[in-house]
Amino acid sequence: MHDRTIRRIAFLQEYSNRPGTLKDYIPEVASKGYTAVAFESRIGQEEFFAELAGEVNRFGLEVMTFTGFMKYQEAYLKDHPDQRMILNTDEDVTDQDKLTINWGCPFNPTFRQQYMDFLRTIGQAPNLTEVWINDEAFMGFYADRLGCYCPSCRAAWADEFGGEIPRPPFADPEAKRQFTLWRIRRWNEVHAEMKVALNEHHRVRAVHLCNALCCISLNPWVGAVDPASMVESIDGLMTDPYYTFHQTDFHPPEVYLSEICRILRGLCGEGKTAGLCAQGFSHATFTHPMDERDGWWAGVVPAALGLDEVTAYTYLLQQISPMQETYEKSFDLDKYFSRTAPSDFVGIVNSVETQCFDVDADRGADSWLWSRMLTLGEVARHNALPYGYLPSSRLTEKELRRFAVVVLPNVSCLSAAARDALRNYVQSGGVLVACGETATRDETGKPLDDPFGEDIFGIKSLSPLDGSAQFAPVGDHPAFAELPWPDEITAEYWDGVFRPAMGLDHIVRVDPGDDAEILATFTEDSSAAGHPAVITRSLGEGQAIFLAGIPTRTYYRPEFRKAVLNFAGRALARLILDAAEEKLPIRTKGFPPDVPMNRIRPIDPRLMPTAEVMPCIGEDLYLATVTSYFKEPMEFQIEARLPEGKKCVKIRELISDQPIEDFRISGNRVEIDVRFSWNDCIKVFAFFLE
Repeated sequence: MHDRTIRRIAFLQEYSNRPGTLKDYIPEVASKGYTAVAFESRIGQEEFFAELAGEVNRFGLEVMTFTGFMKYQEAYLKDHPDQRMILNTDEDVTDQDKLTINWGCPFNPTFRQQYMDFLRTIGQAPNLTEVWINDEAFMGFYADRLGCYCPSCRAAWADEFGGEIPRPPFADPEAKRQFTLWRIRRWNEVHAEMKVALNEHHRVRAVHLCNALCCISLNPWVGAVDPASMVESIDGLMTDPYYTFHQTDFHPPEVYLSEICRILRGLCGEGKTAGLCAQGFSHATFTHPMDERDGWWAGVVPAALGLDEVTAYTYLLQQISPMQETYEKSFDLDKYFSRTAPSDFVGIVNSVETQCFDVDADRGADSWLWSRMLTLGEVARHNALPYGYLPSSRLTEKELRRFAVVVLPNVSCLSAAARDALRNYVQSGGVLVACGETATRDETGKPLDDPFGEDIFGIKSLSPLDGSAQFAPVGDHPAFAELPWPDEITAEYWDGVFRPAMGLDHIVRVDPGDDAEILATFTEDSSAAGHPAVITRSLGEGQAIFLAGIPTRTYYRPEFRKAVLNFAGRALARLILDAAEEKLPIRTKGFPPDVPMNRIRPIDPRLMPTAEVMPCIGEDLYLATVTSYFKEPMEFQIEARLPEGKKCVKIRELISDQPIEDFRISGNRVEIDVRFSWNDCIKVFAFFLE
């Protein structure tokens, strides 16, 4: 395993129009272990940026720069309103000052050319290594507010296809497909052009500072941003998950940080830069102020989840927060993380095609990302299964082999090449899990006549119902026998209203073949009653698991109009471990851990694990990072399974820099106890091997 480089970037931005003062901070950040300095640079400031870059060069650091393109051009666009991006809702607006959005159109020849010239100029700085291009921009906001319909874009469509650009709502699916693919292609092409301009003088990484919405919420057909295909022609992606502000649907909110890291690593893949601009400040309008814990999380979590570079917005803002000291202390752990890579155990497929051409909710809780993909991520996280997100564009045999388990979370759209790769993956020993509607359409959303479901899962037919239903096990499979059902007295609390359930959302009705093993069926209160809810099947050297829906954290019981705890995810986690646990180098036992709230209110539907376990594997070092976001006392065990011929010579907790003396060895397994108090927010356990 090759060592990886983790770049620590001091982002210097000045907010009172005295940019010359930034020079004073360069010696300071150079002495703290930062490896690069980033500045904001704007058109018209090229000479000043070159001066700053020269100053950084005196200290042997990389220099990077943050740039806007479509955004931050308000003054220019005031004088050049014809270069603005125009949404479909603004086509007939004659007063340019009344346009909905005040961004430039990236395809307008004049507007684009000035940015390309700017990139060529700043690219002459000899120690410039990376530019963050086109900060947070995209091409649509909601399904009925899309860009761009400016004269130059309308002319480009007419030249290529004839006629007018299609407008929402789209009655013709083919028109929407053509429109979607055209917008994504143009978006990728203009950013590829930015990279060419930037690299005219020497090699400079072009990294798109992607709006977090485009990674985790906004449907690609709306935003016109498909990051996985975009990154093929540039050098990487960076984004900024501000968990006390941007997103309120993550629970606990700090999980936004780790989920974005996993998504970015998956989108970028091997050979591309995955960077994080962590939250380094908080306003009074945010949910809570930053403190020492945030410094540890912002500094350690990206490294533990495989990101290449970490910065924060910004160095000066962090200075007025108590998080900066712990954030900078985290740099000491890079020498350990750089010798490892995240444990690739479960790969959850991120399907851009399903989002664009089937489950096309534009953003939010109903989007495919939230209601399918992130829900399956939550199942893995809450059961301490190491996981990442695998873009559908990279469903190749090579990529699939990285994972012991691959999950298709209602991936209805799959190309022929992806279907073949998944077939071979299972045949050669992989574990394939599918939830809900799977492989019913091709990569453009057209209905598919392919025996994929029958070949892999033994399903003869599949009919989407898109409701919710409870299910019950058939027989006594351990995946169901070990669930933590409350005793009868507790279950009847509040007249049984909060009794936990096992249920699935977005269900499908399936007819199984003769060789499919049915583990659970839907109960009588659903339109799928009696049909399989959980199926397993051995195939070649591998195993297939099918759930006829999505296992959500809570299940809504309509008879009470209440959400209750849902144990379907725990059952799925147990099935995954039964199929592939021997491929898991670091295993967590006794997780989810017992916590005080669980003992006091055992069937409260708001209960969830507020700790994460993030394992990393190296040739001579195993790391287990554990974060605790909610100050809950807890205890569980971590077991390392060592490769043949390796032994563990010592274990150390790196945050406290203390040895772990009490560990248990049994054959090739080493086990430790993990204990968190009210005051612990993170621990990193290092297993040193030889």
